Amino acid sequence: MPASGPQSQNAHVTFQLPPELWVQVFQHATHSTPGILEPDIYAHTEAFGSQYSGGTDPALRKSMATRRCLPLVCKGWYALSIELLYRSVWIGYTRRVLVSLCLTLLGSTWRSEQGGRSLGWYVQRLDFAPTAPLNRQSAEEHEQDLIVLTALLDCMVNLSIVVFAPRSVRYRSIPLSPAVLQALCRRGPSLRVIHWVNDRLEPSDSDIRDLFTSAPNLRMFSSQREISLADTLACSGIPTMHSLTTLSLFTVQERNDCTESIHTHFPALRHIVVRCHASESADAWRRFLAFVGTTLQSIHLKPYRNFGERDDITSGLQEKTTIVTQMCPQLQRFTLSLPGWHLLRVDFDLPPPIVTINGRTQNPDCAFRHVWNALACISQRTPTLQVVQFIGREDSLLLQTRFRDKLRHGLALLPYLRVQNHLGEPFDRPS
Repeated sequence: MPASGPQSQNAHVTFQLPPELWVQVFQHATHSTPGILEPDIYAHTEAFGSQYSGGTDPALRKSMATRRCLPLVCKGWYALSIELLYRSVWIGYTRRVLVSLCLTLLGSTWRSEQGGRSLGWYVQRLDFAPTAPLNRQSAEEHEQDLIVLTALLDCMVNLSIVVFAPRSVRYRSIPLSPAVLQALCRRGPSLRVIHWVNDRLEPSDSDIRDLFTSAPNLRMFSSQREISLADTLACSGIPTMHSLTTLSLFTVQERNDCTESIHTHFPALRHIVVRCHASESADAWRRFLAFVGTTLQSIHLKPYRNFGERDDITSGLQEKTTIVTQMCPQLQRFTLSLPGWHLLRVDFDLPPPIVTINGRTQNPDCAFRHVWNALACISQRTPTLQVVQFIGREDSLLLQTRFRDKLRHGLALLPYLRVQNHLGEPFDRPS
């Protein structure tokens, strides 16, 4: 006879959870990446730029693996989790994935015809990061991918975040196609974030003009191609973008009318990434910051590759940094990208309270020793300095692996500062 009693009865008990609780469980299991969707992404605006996606990509893709598994459990879980599966879409690796996704979204339009929602309705974020193994794809095949991308964009009626990060080098010779641009413009009212991670599929000045005109609710725009604001803002059709808080990448213009146009068209600007040129005058920077500096909360300076010799770079950056310190009273974060760590001088004056730095490490052993000594001297002259962050992923990984002795030495020199890696997490102090 089967056993009886409380123990055997409890073994057959199944707990029924309401669907609302299952949805909360699924969201908790798949929301392992902060700053990916609205509104979380707006908390990371000060770090937005070429380094931003380097920390979010691995966690985002890991979360997507979990989301793919949930709908496969049973029909009930499929109905509850399908929205989470399509909330953010990552396109990478093979063309088969791109075409399959397009056919799936197009094939789900019958849902809307029957009073439901198509799968594309759920998509809030799209990461376009295709690559071809060993670059076997031809330029013609890459152009065909853009045709499929256009069809995908037309399916995503609520798209708010678009990230372009093609990893195939062939995309450097392929401009953003007019069809893709037009599809983005059709999504304009819902777009809040547009981000080009690298220099591939770059938009032209006229493309940016069209995007600004069609996306009045845009809050964050980032491109690795320098924006010619003098030409972009000369178009009378561009509306005043009251929501735009983050803009990258542009240069400070000598023209007074352009400087005034930035303030007029972008009154909410709070976070900027500026390309520095040796030819820019101090007066141009003062005019520019006279309009936008009082409200800026973060600024990222990136010297142009051909800025000049070492002395030109350091003196030019110091001059601009001094002007920033004087004319940006609400500045909370200052980011400096250096062509090499040796350019961070020990007598460099940086604005408080938060400084993030980035540089290319050609000789890590010498470079890290110099960086820590320079930061120690800088921190002594800037008592309000609170945080130093290495936003370069490669540098963070080197310090945490091969050069842990340099990390231990640096943390000992900066006991009162919070030293963070590229993800914004504090470095583990080596034992």
